Amino acid sequence: MESLGLLRELAAREPRLEVGVNTVMCAANQGVAAEVFAEVSHLEGIDTHTLSLVRGAIPDPALGVVDPGRYLAAAEALARALRQGSQPRYRFLGARLKAAQDVLQRRIIAETLRRQGRVIPCHAGRLNLVLDERGELYPCEEFSLRLGNVRDHDFNVQATARSAQARAVLASIARGECWCTHECYMMTNILFSLRCYPALLAEYLRLPRRNRG
Repeated sequence: MESLGLLRELAAREPRLEVGVNTVMCAANQGVAAEVFAEVSHLEGIDTHTLSLVRGAIPDPALGVVDPGRYLAAAEALARALRQGSQPRYRFLGARLKAAQDVLQRRIIAETLRRQGRVIPCHAGRLNLVLDERGELYPCEEFSLRLGNVRDHDFNVQATARSAQARAVLASIARGECWCTHECYMMTNILFSLRCYPALLAEYLRLPRRNRG
């Protein structure tokens, strides 16, 4: 709360700064999502509230066991609040589209979790790359699908991403041999997948034109 207060003071001085809260759902809090949302809604100076799903290497693996139904229910509660205008959203240009994408993204994440498999095509390694401090290049934060090291390709990222090793990894991704619920990659996958546009437009039109406040 002290950090939130300091951020609010900073945002008051700098109008371009927006303050948001992101709730990460895990096994420990999946049963109290409504209470968390209610608590955040009473906080002043919050520009938006988003929902993420726990992922990656978790010290206690039991925390990663989330019920897809509970996640979806929480996601739909946020979506209803956005449509009713009771949930604020960012003020930047295009914020309504971003809010629509968030709604669709959380729905796709819930289905991905339910299926334990990919729902839409993934563009990792083609539109997104991760470069670590050792020069290793990866398509995403999974860090198991190594594309190569830029040191072996004259520090040329594009050349590394076109190597034989990289092509094999990208082919594996294209075949759907991996899946995840990474929100940043979901955003790219939605915005660069034409098949998602009808649903994205539908969510966009369901949102109010003006932000709350």
